[in-house]
Amino acid sequence: MLVVLYLLANLGYLAVLGPAGVMNAERVASEAATAVLGPVAGRLLAAIALVAMFSAANSIVLTSPRVYFAMARDGLFFRQLASVHPRFGTPAVAILTGSAWSAFLAASGTFEQLLTYVVFAGWIFYGLGAAALFVYRRREPTAPFMTPGYPVTTLLFVGASAYIVLSTLIGQPREAAVGIGIVLLGVPAYLFWRNKG
Repeated sequence: MLVVLYLLANLGYLAVLGPAGVMNAERVASEAATAVLGPVAGRLLAAIALVAMFSAANSIVLTSPRVYFAMARDGLFFRQLASVHPRFGTPAVAILTGSAWSAFLAASGTFEQLLTYVVFAGWIFYGLGAAALFVYRRREPTAPFMTPGYPVTTLLFVGASAYIVLSTLIGQPREAAVGIGIVLLGVPAYLFWRNKG
């Protein structure tokens, strides 16, 4: 249902602004709402988008540090990140570290650059994760998990992931290289902590 809503919204943007308008728009949804309903609606939609971004950022701030926390508990990251706040029972050091790292990244480049690094690297792993379904289905054909439309939907997703990764490599090679570099920095760090433990 979410995919259908997303596609319908994009079709609406294209219908209102046209392909050139969508391509040149800085805030597509806001500009489409302004064109159809007036400037008040455009500002309202921009405010709603800000609330949505803050809620997404909030969920990331609450969940991502738990990855550092789990890695530290397994001996694969700084031991201090495994500490739990005595009163609140939260991974407070991991949350503060993740927040500090995010602030550093935000100050180091533009939003578009950061988004490209994250989206590029993310889609590599989304595609690999979806491709792993083929391996799991072959290894365990009676496994209790199902994927609607398998194998067609899985192939489409892997193909879309490959397209996004390749288009970034071609269109933004510098950002793609930085994104790959950031991911690859994790390899020596992982080997260091694994051998240390």
